[in-house]
Amino acid sequence: MKTLSLKVTETLNERLEELARETRCSKSMVIRMAIEEYQRRGRRTDQKSFLARARDLAGSVQGPPDLSTSRKQYHLATLGRGVRGKYLRRATMGTNLVLIDPDLVRVFPTGQAVNDALRVFANLASAKLQARKRSRKAV
Repeated sequence: MKTLSLKVTETLNERLEELARETRCSKSMVIRMAIEEYQRRGRRTDQKSFLARARDLAGSVQGPPDLSTSRKQYHLATLGRGVRGKYLRRATMGTNLVLIDPDLVRVFPTGQAVNDALRVFANLASAKLQARKRSRKAV
């Protein structure tokens, strides 16, 4: 089996850990099951590309039509030196690393796609657990 890593929010990690406990599976297994369920349901058709979402913004910004035409405004010497890792702590706060198999990377190329699949699975598992609790109370 191949390995893949991804970052999830703290909230999603907590839900993932809860599902892993309830289903008595590893977090990796829960994620694999969610992704497989996502594949079975098919890709959502209501997703728009970035261009489609930002189409109404095109031309709404003041400035030169082509940044290469006004290079005098962009002197690299005035920018100063960058600081390596300056925002690393802020960028990694509230995230968690999860490994996903490489064959699934082709199916879920972005973190958003993985998170969508996990949400589908989390909702399904939650509904199933609630139904199980109701059926136990009825007995």
